[in-house]
Amino acid sequence: MESWAPTTTRITDSIALYLPANITSDLTAGYTAAEQGLIGFALASGFDFKQNWDEDDFEGAANALKGFVGGMGMDTLTRGAAGLVDFLQEGANTYGSINKAFSRAVNPYLEVIFENITQRKFRYRFKFQPKDEKERDDVQEIIKLFRFHMAPELQPGNMRFLGIPATFDIHYMYQTSDYGESGSMDWRNARENDFYNKVATCVLTNVSVDYTPDGVRSFRDGSPTAITMDLSFSETELMTKDKINKGY
Repeated sequence: MESWAPTTTRITDSIALYLPANITSDLTAGYTAAEQGLIGFALASGFDFKQNWDEDDFEGAANALKGFVGGMGMDTLTRGAAGLVDFLQEGANTYGSINKAFSRAVNPYLEVIFENITQRKFRYRFKFQPKDEKERDDVQEIIKLFRFHMAPELQPGNMRFLGIPATFDIHYMYQTSDYGESGSMDWRNARENDFYNKVATCVLTNVSVDYTPDGVRSFRDGSPTAITMDLSFSETELMTKDKINKGY
């Protein structure tokens, strides 16, 4: 939908924070174990038959076909007889007892089926300890900005609907060792750190602010001496081989 009718607008708000500890990237794939049973037996036998046939091993192909027909027939007869006994005696497991007597177990032909790739989640913790009024106000503004863009907004003139919250683009940056004429660091030389994974566009799912991480301690104006802020993000895109090749 975005390709032919843009529904979002990039805003100018940006926040630069120090890189916290424990930067991780967890990628999880979901698989389901499925027992194929007789179908798996048939597919495996058919594969052996085809492979031997393609290699002109006609004897091997015949043995594979014979083994499939014989095994299927014997198992069908065994299950049928066991089922009859179990019908006559409630709670019996005759088929299991027969397998135990012959020291064997049914091959479930277990297959692992891919389901999906879960969306990556990122969590960051920042601790602020302002030293003056300017840093105090900066901290308050940073917290407010995250909470503001996380929240939805009322649609003007229509209280029936809410405007969706903003999304976030996260970049891991680093400073080069280039200095300006004054001998101080030139902040315009900040670059994206390619040694960290890139992060796709995210939504902010949780903002947790602790105003008393070190106990109840305040400056004379009542502002806390320390604040911790936990942010939880979830990517809006699934990871594919193509995106991983691009550094995500």
